[in-house]
Amino acid sequence: MHYALKPSLFKGDTYLSYLPLYIRLEYNLVNALFVSGITIGFGTDIDTYLLSAPYNSKVCPVSYGDIQSFQPSILFGIRPWWDMIHGKVLQVVADRPAIEQKEFWYYLEKKREVVAGMFPRLASLSYLFEKWGHIQEIRNGFFGERIRWIGVTCSMMTAEKRELLGLVFGGPKGIMVEGWPLPHLNA
Repeated sequence: MHYALKPSLFKGDTYLSYLPLYIRLEYNLVNALFVSGITIGFGTDIDTYLLSAPYNSKVCPVSYGDIQSFQPSILFGIRPWWDMIHGKVLQVVADRPAIEQKEFWYYLEKKREVVAGMFPRLASLSYLFEKWGHIQEIRNGFFGERIRWIGVTCSMMTAEKRELLGLVFGGPKGIMVEGWPLPHLNA
């Protein structure tokens, strides 16, 4: 895993997780990142400290949640908190003015097409789609400016949720990496 990941890792990368060494995949991932010199952090209570205000009413408005405090570039999590974040993303989009909502969904679709390889010549414009569609603004509001690689521990999340989360939070490649815990390997 260390040799497979090494070309994709940057010197300043940081990794944040919520279930330290919960599954074999994460145990190996943490060790591979550690050997690569990546800063590793583990979050605290998911419901209370995951997100910062205004996305989390349990956190003091002048303090930060774990994600904003640690500023991870790599974030690998579990389905329950990705489900929570998915709902909050939809709410943030719904709370925006109608024109911004329309721009968000239009440019998110354009980014999806580019990520899927439908328009390879437009790949260099992906950052403009993120800007014009307010995708980057939403990502920075939730996770700061460093996030570029996100993952989930199992495929029990719907493909639509994974796709939306990947396109919004998965950086330029716009994907959400999947891994499976041992109990799900035979399912």
